[in-house]
Amino acid sequence: MWLVTLWPGTNPFLDDHWMIALVLLITAATGAGGYFGLGGAWARLPLVRGNRRLI
Repeated sequence: MWLVTLWPGTNPFLDDHWMIALVLLITAATGAGGYFGLGGAWARLPLVRGNRRLI
């Protein structure tokens, strides 16, 4: 994240939005919600079990 603040002041190639998007993609791809969030509890709900598209 600190690479965003390097010279020049507005780095056109490495923006903080790209870093945040990369972290969110990695979090979603690894299924972190099932381990560190409420994803596991959500998947066990009867409503969600009947409608798997809600996962």
